[in-house]
Amino acid sequence: MTPVTEKVESPFPTRARDGSDVCELLPLGEYLYLKLAQIGTKTIFGVPGDFNLSLLELLYTQKVKDSGLKWVGCCNELNAAYAADGYSRYTNRVGCVVTTYGVGELSALNGIAGAFAENIKLLHVVGVPPTKYNTLNHNIHHLVPRLKYSNLLAPNKEVYMEMVNEKVCCFYANITDLNQARWQIEIAIKHIFQYNLPAYIFIPTDFQDALIPISVNEHLSREDIMPIEEIVEIPLLPSLEMVSVCDYILSLLYSSKTPCIIGDILVERFGVTKQINDLIHKTKLWNFSTFMSKGVLNESNPYYQGVYFGKLSQDHIVKKIQMCDLIIHFGVVENEINTGYYSFNYKPDSVLIQIHPDYVRITQFQHNIRTDYKGIEFRTFVDMVTKGVQPNSINTTYNRLFSPSSHAYLFPLEQEEDGPISHDYLETIIPRYINPGDVVVCETGSIQFTMVNTRLSSDVEYITQGFYLSIGMAIPASLGIGMAMRDYPNLHLSKKSSHSNVPPNYKPRLILLEGDGAAQMTVQEITNIIKYKIPIEILLLNNQGYTIERAIKGADKEFNDICEWNWPQLLNGLGGNLDETKNKYKFFSTTELYEKLKQLKDYPGKETFSFVEVILNKLNIPTTLIKMASELEHKETK
Repeated sequence: MTPVTEKVESPFPTRARDGSDVCELLPLGEYLYLKLAQIGTKTIFGVPGDFNLSLLELLYTQKVKDSGLKWVGCCNELNAAYAADGYSRYTNRVGCVVTTYGVGELSALNGIAGAFAENIKLLHVVGVPPTKYNTLNHNIHHLVPRLKYSNLLAPNKEVYMEMVNEKVCCFYANITDLNQARWQIEIAIKHIFQYNLPAYIFIPTDFQDALIPISVNEHLSREDIMPIEEIVEIPLLPSLEMVSVCDYILSLLYSSKTPCIIGDILVERFGVTKQINDLIHKTKLWNFSTFMSKGVLNESNPYYQGVYFGKLSQDHIVKKIQMCDLIIHFGVVENEINTGYYSFNYKPDSVLIQIHPDYVRITQFQHNIRTDYKGIEFRTFVDMVTKGVQPNSINTTYNRLFSPSSHAYLFPLEQEEDGPISHDYLETIIPRYINPGDVVVCETGSIQFTMVNTRLSSDVEYITQGFYLSIGMAIPASLGIGMAMRDYPNLHLSKKSSHSNVPPNYKPRLILLEGDGAAQMTVQEITNIIKYKIPIEILLLNNQGYTIERAIKGADKEFNDICEWNWPQLLNGLGGNLDETKNKYKFFSTTELYEKLKQLKDYPGKETFSFVEVILNKLNIPTTLIKMASELEHKETK
């Protein structure tokens, strides 16, 4: 279904939400916090401002404390939005950011837009001026005035709401009536889970601590987290059409000789990762990721073939895709990055099945027939396919040269010939440095195009912004992810598959692959990573500027250069404890880097902040990035 941004009128008067006379009175803000805790949000992020202070005061009531909800104050609102985004990516629950009117909410807007572009569950709560201002014609602070006659005309106090309405959110609630407040909050939460998109709630200062009646039947103090089935209406029984389509897909699978599965990013966003990985384990079908979904599939399964990136793919992956006569693409997302500039291409006589939260599309290329089935509930349908498939009915004839795939990535870290560090070397060494079960955050930049061709160990959680591509996102996101890992220890292991290979006592590491140019955007959030004692290993790739931009244009131009920073001293200023007299932090050669990464790999689980600065030539560019830049230039000049 297509999300529709809407205002809703509450069907409830001033009584408790369920119509019961048995109720208690709670401040509106306290109710909001308890609802967030009820749906699994345990940490919220933001920045205080004069229009949200009453709301933030309510974080310290006894009920909210008992719920376990925590506040993390960020260095700016953009970072807070990124942190909430990271929190949601790890937990697949709602990340929440709280800002103030105008200056705060606009600062966060880029982070909210990125969450919208990549289907992230996010709630942006904005403190706005009191309701009495609605009848005044005053130009109040944090509000932009009218373009003309601003001294004569009343300002548009909803100008910022209009900026986001139907653009970067699936729902917004402007709370102007306390009788509607509970209902609007509930609808906002429901929309977030239903569409996997951000929502906004605007709360006036005089409403933030105003009392509202709450039914005791809402169970706000429940200890367990509300399951998604109680938030979103998911049918208990599949429709007849769903059964028919499922049977048809299975019949196509049983008649196929070289079928494959593509697991795309909406598999992760809609919470069916375990089902897809179990389906692969059950059927032993060839399987591929996309650029956005790398790490969603368990890359240690022997039938995992790599990332299909259209024209930008490695040659052997293109050959494998071209061999497939049936492609089942789960959680499909089509945009220019994820599809390699819309260059996905299959055998002329193959059948493509695209299973999306809004539809199922079956395309028979040989007969030029395309059939769409709409109104099919995604989670239920994936579950039907996974449970309904009969492995004994599958008769594949894969080319034995390609199956099962190589396990070379499992070899231990090994010493290689010394030389300057390159992206080719990083492509070899980083996957071996990462242990099964680790959490890897990859910044937007050249390192993304190195990592796309790597193969990860089992149960690795790989998080990157693969489409919106806002550089600087990864450091604040790592703060959110680190808090989420503390709130939900080892959650990513249980949501991946039923067949984890991670030792039971292993404590997964948080590893950040960062670029120097991106880090200069948001580095101040490391102060919170240190403050909250989040164990993290940061590999900062120093290539003296914006290498991803150099690959596109201006390779030797000053506009792609950045100022040189003394990173250890800077990090010490942010609260770190890096001693350059005792430890080495800057690495120029492969031998030096090997020794450091081996040390980090062999002694994991330390409650420390680790920093490694990797020096690269500024014109050392990953092969896949060179391909992408060439394709982009071709499209711009065509």
